[in-house]
Amino acid sequence: MSPGTLRRGYTTGACAQAATAAAARRLEPPQVAITLPSGEKAEFLFEVDDEGTAWVVKDAGDDPDVTDGLRIGARVEDTPGSFEIAAGEGVGTVTLAGLPVPPGEPAVNPVPREAVLAELRRARPEGARVTLLAPGGERLARKTLNPRLGVVGGISILGTSGRVEPWSIEAMRDSLVPQLDVAAAAGRRSLVFVVGAKGRKLAEAAGCDPVALVEVGNELGWMLEQAAERHFESVLIRGHVGKLAKLAARIFDTHSRVADARTITLAAYAGAGGVEPGAVRGLIEMPTAEEAAGRLLDLGRRDVLDEVARAAAAACRERYGLPVEVVMLDRPGNVVGSSEAGV
Repeated sequence: MSPGTLRRGYTTGACAQAATAAAARRLEPPQVAITLPSGEKAEFLFEVDDEGTAWVVKDAGDDPDVTDGLRIGARVEDTPGSFEIAAGEGVGTVTLAGLPVPPGEPAVNPVPREAVLAELRRARPEGARVTLLAPGGERLARKTLNPRLGVVGGISILGTSGRVEPWSIEAMRDSLVPQLDVAAAAGRRSLVFVVGAKGRKLAEAAGCDPVALVEVGNELGWMLEQAAERHFESVLIRGHVGKLAKLAARIFDTHSRVADARTITLAAYAGAGGVEPGAVRGLIEMPTAEEAAGRLLDLGRRDVLDEVARAAAAACRERYGLPVEVVMLDRPGNVVGSSEAGV
């Protein structure tokens, strides 16, 4: 299926807004109409339980969202003189500074927060509190960056437009950047970039500061740019040789769909470093960068891998104007090359 035919979905924020509207207006099922933050009109099917909680099922469209199919509920009660949002089962609470929501508040981002409060004001002008619920959200949140961001107890209620765009790079980047703000709020000026959860565990085992660890996925270039804009002092990038060798070729989006120059890059640096031509050809033909790196180590040429790491770090420094060091690993987590002397 081509991107142009992928079905759009709705954010957790839109679902919370719809459930709040249904509960606050005391509507009868099956349908509630709302205006999304983008201005788009939308209709949602909903149910109401015996306690008066309105429930909407999250539909993420064709986006691989972990919250797809999650039931999001809203229970509304009158609170004369105030309008409030509370976190119920499965909705997280913010515990760390640096996010757009202060510590101690439900993890409902500013745009959906205002949309939910607007529904309360419209339906209950004298004042009301809505408790948002997402049963199962605490389990699902473990698959997101929430634990790293200090959001405990469940999912975040997110979304700026109300819509989920399938396979959206923008949404991916938006989910990654808050890690930088949390680290800055905790006083960290130097960061450690890792690709994912396994890289984070390896970095922690190597003694890296957990608060300074930032998962970047394939968005290494984007996250370096964001770190530079926030004036961090330095970044150490730790990751698999197959990903980080691409940086030496000035490929800053490391997803395989963008470019794949892993073994060719290693072979090029091997040739430049005096490795005999037959061995260089062998490196090009190897199916994985890990095998190519292993072959260089077998030849006693760790220096070639160190040079690749130095070139990767230099490319990042030149492109983003930020001090960068690079440590390349094999899959078990052993260092196979480093831009830092003695690592």
